[in-house]
Amino acid sequence: MRQSILRTACTAFLLFTASVQAGTLEEGRAAFGRQDYSKALELLLPLAEKGDAQSQVYLGAMYEGGLGVSRDSAMAVAWYNKAAEQGYSSAQSTLAFMYELGEGGVTQDHAIAAKWFRKMAAQDDVTGQRHLALKYFEGKGVAQDYREAYKWAFLAVERENCRCSPHAVQLRDLIAEHLTQEDIATAQRLAREWESNHSKH
Repeated sequence: MRQSILRTACTAFLLFTASVQAGTLEEGRAAFGRQDYSKALELLLPLAEKGDAQSQVYLGAMYEGGLGVSRDSAMAVAWYNKAAEQGYSSAQSTLAFMYELGEGGVTQDHAIAAKWFRKMAAQDDVTGQRHLALKYFEGKGVAQDYREAYKWAFLAVERENCRCSPHAVQLRDLIAEHLTQEDIATAQRLAREWESNHSKH
């Protein structure tokens, strides 16, 4: 429960500090920031219904936290899904961790969590890459595959460069203990190929 509240607060903070778009989205964000949730709902709902991903995430956070509306997990997930399917990273992250932990009114489902971590990873999101590596390492939600796990952990470390967290490095090195040098070389080659193909998009 505490993690769910913290996640909602973090999502709200990320949204509030995100780049400002013109018009009623800016006004809706401002209303949300001053905790005028009824005004925020009035301004953001029409935008969300028209497909604006940021507005959809705001509504997801409002329904998840019961901010100006009755708490409704199904509605929260529905709005997060709409934004996540458009590639909105904060929505993908929120859903990934909701299903990973079985919080926010959803049943724990490692396969769905892995799906969203994969979509995050495909957008070069280091958190997605690191958690997808862990999924393959543990075989939760995906078939266990140490070489694939190493590939994503390797990418996470590379993505963070000199800023890399010890968690990514420790995970990469832990996975390496289960691989031969040939397997590691293959995983690194696959990672480089992924980077090369990714940079072309």
